[in-house]
Amino acid sequence: MPAQPPAPVPANVAVPVGAGVLPVVSMQHNLFSRGNDAPQLQQHPVVTAGSVPLLPAPSSSPLLMVNAAAPPPAAVHPGSSTTVTPTSTHHVQTAAPRLDVSEYLDPPLPAATLLEGTTPVPLAVLPVVEEPARKPAGNPITLGFISRLEATPLVNLFHWHLNPIIALLDPHLHTLDFMSETSSELLTAVLAASAKFFRPDLYPDLLEHAQALINRAIGVGACDIGIVQCLMIVVCWKAPTDRSAFIKVGMAIRLGYQHGWYLPSTRVLPDNERGARLLLNQERTWLCLACFDRKYARSFKMPTMIRSHELRDPETWAREHLHLDTPMDMQLACSLEVTTVHEYFERLSRSPGLDREFWSVTLTDLGAEQERKMHKWFTDTEGRKYLNDQSRLSLKLMTLDSMLTIKKRALEWNVGPDGGVGDCLAVISQIVDQIDALADAGMLTFMHDVTSCALSEATLLIYKVQMFWRLTANQKTLAIGFIKRLHAICIRAANGNETAATAFIARFTQRTLRSLSLESKAPSRAASPTGAEEAGPTMVDQDFMADLDEFLASTNVFTDTARDDEQYWLSLFAPTVGDGASRSFDLLQ
Repeated sequence: MPAQPPAPVPANVAVPVGAGVLPVVSMQHNLFSRGNDAPQLQQHPVVTAGSVPLLPAPSSSPLLMVNAAAPPPAAVHPGSSTTVTPTSTHHVQTAAPRLDVSEYLDPPLPAATLLEGTTPVPLAVLPVVEEPARKPAGNPITLGFISRLEATPLVNLFHWHLNPIIALLDPHLHTLDFMSETSSELLTAVLAASAKFFRPDLYPDLLEHAQALINRAIGVGACDIGIVQCLMIVVCWKAPTDRSAFIKVGMAIRLGYQHGWYLPSTRVLPDNERGARLLLNQERTWLCLACFDRKYARSFKMPTMIRSHELRDPETWAREHLHLDTPMDMQLACSLEVTTVHEYFERLSRSPGLDREFWSVTLTDLGAEQERKMHKWFTDTEGRKYLNDQSRLSLKLMTLDSMLTIKKRALEWNVGPDGGVGDCLAVISQIVDQIDALADAGMLTFMHDVTSCALSEATLLIYKVQMFWRLTANQKTLAIGFIKRLHAICIRAANGNETAATAFIARFTQRTLRSLSLESKAPSRAASPTGAEEAGPTMVDQDFMADLDEFLASTNVFTDTARDDEQYWLSLFAPTVGDGASRSFDLLQ
């Protein structure tokens, strides 16, 4: 009996919206099937009708007829994410492996029941092509939130002043045109963040539009890289009382996992510049997410989500493409290297049964390791040449804050010749110097809100950890001087804006000084948690306390900001709305 020709496949079989390419079967090995004789999938462009993607017609269809001079199909080289044809090279980022669910959609039939001459067509997960096939909806310029003339300088100002702080976007790639064509969410977030400082009249509407785009995208299960980056930006430059930061960071990380960025990769960086920048955009976002994960987990006293083995070596990665002029990548390498030490310290802190002798040795080693990191990135010529001035200033503050956390533990365990007091004061002095340098460089104004955690920790350490009344008279004068100096720096940076992050810190330091002044006048003081009676103010203290009272009398007294201040500090330290007051807000009472 002569063989029957295969039955034609309908040309209008609907598939999920958003797929860039769809499978056509050839009798080769299929990675998504269980057998060794399953068919292999080749990639062909999507044929669309209106807005609904359709399966391509069979090769016999006139729609796909090609002449004999057409180039052969593309071939994918093993271990590479570059698809090569005889005439072109196009970078494709492979999606995370997913379960083959074809059996749930088209259960296999016994051989006897199959129609003669037909072959079941399996479904498969397809590579995600970076170049967008459509213009995204919700563009704030198209909708009239802002004109293109207004948007252009805001994008430039974001790259000059804000992006160096978080090291997320590539200025050579993330132009106004690129973001307009690829992600309305990202474009709106960039414009809103920049408008917060340079066009405050536009900030509320742009921020609200960004939030609406996020809600819509999450609601329909969208997973574009622009949504991840949008979440990260709106978290950094949020409204002062917005308490959704921890949730948004978690969503961004989950979307990163859905992209498969956590998987080991043996990719080769494409030779063409655009392809390389597109690939690095994904890898940079994942490393930046890891920094966010550690930063916010520490702030909220929560565990991290991204595990260390799910990250490539950041310094090796950054050195691989120095020719592309992306200094923010070496900034990420430095940040992750410093946080590795702090992560180890946090794990030890959660371990029960560790005695003073263990902490004495361990804290000394951790302090020495952080000093080596400081020398490598901020003193040594080799490390310094890979960081620009903006990166060095912000990274050094982060490193000093991490060092202060270690010194604080030494103070709690009474480790060191003076119980750790001198080491703490030395690091606090460096932190205040660094904040002053950031202010002089014009960067402190743009630092995102989580930086307030670092600034408040230095003040809290002096006031709350049984430290101040243990100091000598000279040390007390020094400590008060640190807080007064921090207050002055933040007042200058806030420039009259009571909702600026530095304004919240200034009010916090002022209340701290007022609390110290009141305690100095108290007839007696409570015993310390260790059971030992704390030393109270002496006659020698009266001179600098008189100076403190004079300082407080000359500064503004804030009486109508307590509620906003409470919500601000809760947004930094309490991950959910129902939690109790933050560690810092108790000074406002």
